[in-house]
Order: sequence, then C-alpha cells, then structure tokens
Amino acid sequence: MAEIRVEEKRGSLAWLWVLILVALVALGVWWWMNQQHAAATAPGAPASVDSAAWQAAPSAPTLRPAVA
Repeated sequence: MAEIRVEEKRGSLAWLWVLILVALVALGVWWWMNQQHAAATAPGAPASVDSAAWQAAPSAPTLRPAVA
C-alpha cells in the first residue's frame, strides 16, 4: 500500500493584509472628513446665518477721519 504524506495546512495571512488595508482606508476617510470639517469651521470661513439673525444684528459704526 502506498504511503500518503499528510502535512499540516499553514494558515494564510491574507486576512491580516485585508484587515490592515481596510483600517488604513478607514483612517484615511476619517482624516479627510476631519480636514473638511476643520476647513468649514475655521475662523474667517463663511458661516451660514439665517435671515432673522442677520437683520437683528446691529450695524457697525462708520469711522470718520479726525478733523484737525
């Protein structure tokens, strides 16, 4: 009778590379979304103002040159 050689099956680490790739993509998306949010809320960025608040805001005083 012929001898059948049985070897242990080695597990592949492909799942680990897929997991690392998914984590990197998720990290990149999180960073990109965070940058977009930071740019929208940065000082000097246009803010959305409703018309009622805009009309209720007092006007800025005008500056006139000093008369000598």
